[in-house]
Amino acid sequence: MDYFTIVNLTAEPFSNSPDPAFFFQSRQHRGVLQKLELALRLRRGLNVVIGEVGTGKTTLCRQLIRRFSDDPQFETHLILDPAFESPGEFLGALHGLLHGGQQLEQAADPRQLKERIKQILFHRAIEEDKTVVLIIDEGQKLAGFCLELLRECLNYETNTFKLLQIVIFAQQEFEALLHTRPNFTDRINLFLRLGPLGFGDTCRLVRFRLAQASQMGPSPARSLFTLGALWAIYRASSGYPRRIIHLCHQCLLAMIIQDRHRVGWSLARGCAGRFIRPRQSQKWRWPLAASMAAILVLTGSGFLFDPPASWWPVPIGNWFQAAPLDGVNKQPSVISQPIVHTRPMPAAETPDLPETFDETPHQASGAGKVHLTTLSINDHRPEPPQTAMAPAVLPQSLGAVTVAPQEMLSWLMVKIYGHYSTGLLKKLFEANAHLGNPDRVPAGTVLQFPARQVEPAKTGKPLWWICLGQTSRLEEAVAMLRGYPSQAPPARIVGHWNQILGLRFSIVLWRASRSETKARERIAQLPSALSSTAVVLAGWDTDTVFFADPYTGGSD
Repeated sequence: MDYFTIVNLTAEPFSNSPDPAFFFQSRQHRGVLQKLELALRLRRGLNVVIGEVGTGKTTLCRQLIRRFSDDPQFETHLILDPAFESPGEFLGALHGLLHGGQQLEQAADPRQLKERIKQILFHRAIEEDKTVVLIIDEGQKLAGFCLELLRECLNYETNTFKLLQIVIFAQQEFEALLHTRPNFTDRINLFLRLGPLGFGDTCRLVRFRLAQASQMGPSPARSLFTLGALWAIYRASSGYPRRIIHLCHQCLLAMIIQDRHRVGWSLARGCAGRFIRPRQSQKWRWPLAASMAAILVLTGSGFLFDPPASWWPVPIGNWFQAAPLDGVNKQPSVISQPIVHTRPMPAAETPDLPETFDETPHQASGAGKVHLTTLSINDHRPEPPQTAMAPAVLPQSLGAVTVAPQEMLSWLMVKIYGHYSTGLLKKLFEANAHLGNPDRVPAGTVLQFPARQVEPAKTGKPLWWICLGQTSRLEEAVAMLRGYPSQAPPARIVGHWNQILGLRFSIVLWRASRSETKARERIAQLPSALSSTAVVLAGWDTDTVFFADPYTGGSD
């Protein structure tokens, strides 16, 4: 039985053959293809693509041919091995390609071959209105005389375009040859480089190939390889597609032989230890390498996990008590004070509380009301004097959070930052060099969450947020979400800062509302423990600096 049928796959997902159906269009590969296609359609002449072994040059070559295979205006020819020993041999091969594969009846001298090639090109381009494309793979094998002959072919042109379009795919050493041929190099229209993939594209490549070969859609992409395994594969392959595919094949075989259900970090690392690398044998230096590179472990994964309802603590009173951290009888602080109420309250209890907000300029008004331009958060303290203002320097850290039992790093990231991104995860792991296996972070691990300023993606229309609480400590904000009821609408933290209040964390419902009326209706639908302290925010101070985009969740 083929091994891929054992894991519910209908085809070989990691074949080393350039199957067009399994071509993954990374950003750089897609960009190279688009640029080459445009250059060929404009008949710009010579184009060169340079890349190390295993970066996907041959695959791109085949994809380029496919793009023009159904276009009658194009005539494409491919030379796979350009290791010609003489000018006559090269010209004879080129003449054979242009002449429908017919071989010369007898040897012809180079001058005659050049003239025949010229006539064929003029006939195709002028009389048949076709674009003739010559694609050369393994261009590093071209001898100097081949480059000179190609240069002469580029001289065959009309007043508006070249008669022969040339694309050369070659390894790095071809660049040294170009430096010795300035007359040829000057004719290059596009000079493109292919490099290894980043971690995000590595994850997407593996998931794409598994999805293409799956009987059940994209699910195996998320189940067969853990995030740690993908990271181990990325590190061992250095992001080169050919190595990624080969190592993934070995990992799947090892998984089946060892009777496992998925490829984990340790299994992938074991396979990587037996992986032969072309240039040097790399040793696994995980303490620092994993912390820097697990930066990207979650980036391209697309996994968003929310803890099951059974993990949530029971609400206590009008708020929620956080679960003990790592089994220790230690309770984080409880957020207990509302910010601004959306309904009138007895004057004897709250003489200073504003009832509503509007968007009029900030000024004193009637008793019980405060008018704000964009500031809708008031922590019920008098505005501090100028000497008591928060530091003008933005914080570099949002604070520390101790990971609770069964708590996933992805959950914390989404709740605190609202999303994943490469730069964000890089800063997180740079600030936490003690992290090891990225598949799991042990309970009790203390994580520092760096502050990263974001520009809110404003919609241009007013929105109203439902705020459930506010604190100056990140640990307290996370504690509130740990005790958040599963039946309530999703909530998250919006970190923000200004010179008056300093660093604050507002716990808001994920989605904003398009009107104040709608926001009030949503508050009425919340569990009583939440609705009793929920408030409506009409906006934010104009000088507010955000560490999470409040507009991320959209509106309803």
